[in-house]
Amino acid sequence: MNKSIDRPRYYILVGDETSWKTALEYNQWGFSKKNIGLWNTIMEGELVAFYATKPIQKIIGFGKISEKFTSNDIMWPDEKIFNKSLWENRIKFKIMLVTKNWNDGIDPPKNMMLNIGRKVIEKKVFCTLINKAKKKWKI
Repeated sequence: MNKSIDRPRYYILVGDETSWKTALEYNQWGFSKKNIGLWNTIMEGELVAFYATKPIQKIIGFGKISEKFTSNDIMWPDEKIFNKSLWENRIKFKIMLVTKNWNDGIDPPKNMMLNIGRKVIEKKVFCTLINKAKKKWKI
């Protein structure tokens, strides 16, 4: 079987603090037209880790993708500034775990580049991150 199409897949979603505050409020994440390829390959039921780039550079939570859709609703701060939807390709997620104190987040795997909106990771890596979170967050 081709590893590139094994399901389910596991991801780290990458965004700054402001984006994550909005995403967690609405349980949604968005992809721009430029990144539609990343959005196209995501499927409902797949699992995601939430990585905040600024200021903490930590994984702050985990979720399960529940829906994939498009929307022109203006939600994120950048969209409000420009008064138009910038991330219209969206996923809705159910929160599985999230830390209240982001400074208590989990460090991502060493030597992993987290500079794009969505990074595919192995199931083993995802499970290790969840286990670290449960232990650190006393869940």
